[in-house]
Amino acid sequence: MTDTEVLDTIYQLNNNDRCDRCGAQAFFLAEGMEGTLLFCGHHFKKSEKQIRSWAIRIVDELEKVK
Repeated sequence: MTDTEVLDTIYQLNNNDRCDRCGAQAFFLAEGMEGTLLFCGHHFKKSEKQIRSWAIRIVDELEKVK
């Protein structure tokens, strides 16, 4: 790879993925032992402490809105 090459970011979430709390577009995916939950930015931030204590993996794609 040269300095001028740009790698495209591969996102796991798409426009059809919806927040499990409100139905807005999901930008966070939280995987736990019991399953997977999707969150919009608002609901992730609102419950971040609880989500982080439960999740074994979190995908953050909030950068897509910038």
